[in-house]
Amino acid sequence: MGRYTYVLGQNTELWLRFTTDFDQALEVVASTAATFADLSEDQKKAYDLEKKAYAILTQALSKDIYHQFVSFKTTKRLWDALKTRGVGNEATRQLRHDLLKKEFDGFTCMEKESLGDLTSRFYQLLTELGNYGVVTTPAEVVTKFADALPPQWNSFLEIQKYNGVLATTNINDFVQLLENKDQEETLKAKRVPVPQNPDMCYGTSSTSSARPVSHAPLQTAFVTSTDLYGNPIQVPVKPAPTIDLYGNPLQPAPQQQVYRPSTVATDLYGNPLPVQ
Repeated sequence: MGRYTYVLGQNTELWLRFTTDFDQALEVVASTAATFADLSEDQKKAYDLEKKAYAILTQALSKDIYHQFVSFKTTKRLWDALKTRGVGNEATRQLRHDLLKKEFDGFTCMEKESLGDLTSRFYQLLTELGNYGVVTTPAEVVTKFADALPPQWNSFLEIQKYNGVLATTNINDFVQLLENKDQEETLKAKRVPVPQNPDMCYGTSSTSSARPVSHAPLQTAFVTSTDLYGNPIQVPVKPAPTIDLYGNPLQPAPQQQVYRPSTVATDLYGNPLPVQ
């Protein structure tokens, strides 16, 4: 393909020498200066194109390869011999055609293969399919590549199917879509975790919080009593009030001193009697 492009870039008529046999009689006539002068302008032009084409083709071959083809003296014969050596005869090409079609039908990702490697391998297969005349539609190419993706792409592919992307896109745009998604996931994986401040959820700063302050649950005291039928029941004990009806705090009642009679015996005058 590279040699074909180069030849066309030099002269569009030059490529005809690769596909059209050269008149050997013209080679004999043009071998001397005297006879070459007798040629018509068209014959001189054909001879000149043949020599240029043959020179371009032979210069592209290394010495190790060229010596195997020295018996082919015209551009077309040398070109046909090189094609047969490189891609085989018609039977070989048909066999290669069938193998490539089978490879396309069974194309899938390999274990731990990256998206980039999978894409390169698929593009190379498409190139070979074109070289050997294997015909595929754009929709078949996109569907085959989508089916070849590993399982982690299933959710993304379902979204693209639902949106109608897979039915309308081509392989180049589809690969670009996958590469963009792959880059997004790579950036997410490299993202550094940032410490979270829950106070921001309540619209407050870190020094004050509008969240309700939790308190220890109030403990209620109970005493055991009985109902009207004599069954034991638990009755909560009401705590003593701490404020009066006007909201003023109540002062605790002063402790009263309890008079305790003396246990020491005294006489009529109050003098203690001796203990017996």
